[in-house]
Amino acid sequence: MIVRLSSKARFRREVGWIFLCDLRTLRDFEVPEEYLDLLIRLRRGVDREQLTPDEQRLVNDLEKLELTCEGEVSPTIWATLEFE
Repeated sequence: MIVRLSSKARFRREVGWIFLCDLRTLRDFEVPEEYLDLLIRLRRGVDREQLTPDEQRLVNDLEKLELTCEGEVSPTIWATLEFE
């Protein structure tokens, strides 16, 4: 099953921490910086079976906070800008 980060969640990197914001309730959550790669992968979608036990625990916590959703892996879209 593919799990993705909800469109209502945004994160930003600070020194030593990642602040994850729930845009519906405007609550911030602190996540250790070691999970930055997981959050980047969750934006696009990741298969639940590919997660380590530590990553699985974080995803379970995000599900309880309703910050994840199920779906397909979204394709990487590359935009080409041309200037005259």
